[in-house]
Amino acid sequence: MHIPAHLKDFAIYQTKFWAKSAWSAEHSLEENKDYKISENESGDKEVYSVDKDNTGNVQYNMVLSDGLHQFLQLKHGLTMTPESVVTSFVSNVSFFQRFGTKIYGLTGTIGDESSQIMLKDIYEINIGFMPTFKLKQLKELPFVFCNTDREWIIKNAEIAINEANKGRAVLIINKEIHQARLIYQQIVESGHPQKYLKICTG
Repeated sequence: MHIPAHLKDFAIYQTKFWAKSAWSAEHSLEENKDYKISENESGDKEVYSVDKDNTGNVQYNMVLSDGLHQFLQLKHGLTMTPESVVTSFVSNVSFFQRFGTKIYGLTGTIGDESSQIMLKDIYEINIGFMPTFKLKQLKELPFVFCNTDREWIIKNAEIAINEANKGRAVLIINKEIHQARLIYQQIVESGHPQKYLKICTG
């Protein structure tokens, strides 16, 4: 393989990271869990990362680093894009710390107590909580424990259909995209009118 002279040192240094990314793409990351394959604006299929640990959103403007994005493209037979090399950057922490104590912001997903403590320590800020404008009309159903994944899918579908038949709107939030699709399919197979179903997978 020919490597341009000005990139040789970088390629040698990067080899161990590329090797790790190649292994992760093949054995560790799962489609519709860690990433999603969707069409881009040009109609071509592309790899998009999923923020599975926080919001669950598909990150359409994010490119996975250290060649991981490219190895996933190769895995699925997609057009491989060049790996971008960042030579100079400022981390989010460094950027916001430049503002000192002049930081104000609002969020609906501030995280658990440990996340709040971390934000306070890093940015030396105070955190306050604003009450909601209206009382929630959300009813959380009891936890369901099952012996198998299949049993869990069937049980969730049954509960959703039962609540829907009472004239209620039902929202099922899943950690992974493929779980949402399986429950959706189970509800359809149970005979519930498909026109009343909406699946959102980012």
